[in-house]
Amino acid sequence: MKGFIHLVETVVIALVVFVILTQFWYIPGLKSDWERVKLTLLGQDVLLVLDRVGINWLDAKANISALLGNGIIYTLEIVGVPPSNITIGCNCSDEQLNFIKWLVSGMPEINGQRFNFFVERATDYSMAYTMVLTFYQPGEVAIQSFLTSGRGVLEVLPEPNIDNVQQELFGLNSSTGSPTEENLTWAIGPDSGHWLIYQYFHTIPNSTGQTWPEPWEFENFLLEAVVAKNPILVQSGLAGAAVNRFGAGRTGWLGVDFNDLKVREDLQTMLKAMILWTAGESWTVVEGPPGIAAISYYTALNKDFFQPIEIRLKIRYIY
Repeated sequence: MKGFIHLVETVVIALVVFVILTQFWYIPGLKSDWERVKLTLLGQDVLLVLDRVGINWLDAKANISALLGNGIIYTLEIVGVPPSNITIGCNCSDEQLNFIKWLVSGMPEINGQRFNFFVERATDYSMAYTMVLTFYQPGEVAIQSFLTSGRGVLEVLPEPNIDNVQQELFGLNSSTGSPTEENLTWAIGPDSGHWLIYQYFHTIPNSTGQTWPEPWEFENFLLEAVVAKNPILVQSGLAGAAVNRFGAGRTGWLGVDFNDLKVREDLQTMLKAMILWTAGESWTVVEGPPGIAAISYYTALNKDFFQPIEIRLKIRYIY
């Protein structure tokens, strides 16, 4: 009996020692913790100082590099704006491809952000594209993986065939109603998660150099009775434009015929606004290795309209 008790005591002591040693194994190194604290404080100070002096966050790379110093590398991401470099894969005819190239070449600076567009014929949903703009009905398998990776798909289809792709990915469905001659009006307000589309539309100037009066109404262009989960433009409950989210990706639908698009400047501006929204909501200004410290700073752009943004800074020492 004594032998058994002695064995139990030995096992208990061994377990206690193991638990104590385990706690020591998981104590973080003082050096790594101190580095993280120092870098976090430095990053917070840099972002606060730059915001106080009214820095243009879309052109802050040189200032951040100078304030951080030569011994630090970093990643800088701005959340709440599209990427400045947008590669569009166009699933379209030659005429439509040339039209889109012409259309985005006239994209103005918006809220201090300049855009560079690269448009090419799309043969698939390549991850090299920021987004795909299609004038044809998209297939399901390829588009799902493309959207899951955080990219966007915008379709210009006046008469979409409401299949699983349209229902699940674009949020569209058929309606028993019929389009009328009424104007289409905006279906979103300032509290909408898609309000940027309205702001983009009313910021982009037309050929006269003026912006469209607010709130702009669109003469009827509907050819098909469609309802949407997230409509942007509506006429008596029917949708003329809509957006949706799938995983990390975005989808958009504009139900206009290409012949109308070629001659109606308000629809061209609408397409520009939807391109910017579909392209994404974050821009990696500087891409570096994983950081030791991660700092977030919330502010806003306000040159053309109020646009909340988040500055994400990840920093580490070079050594």
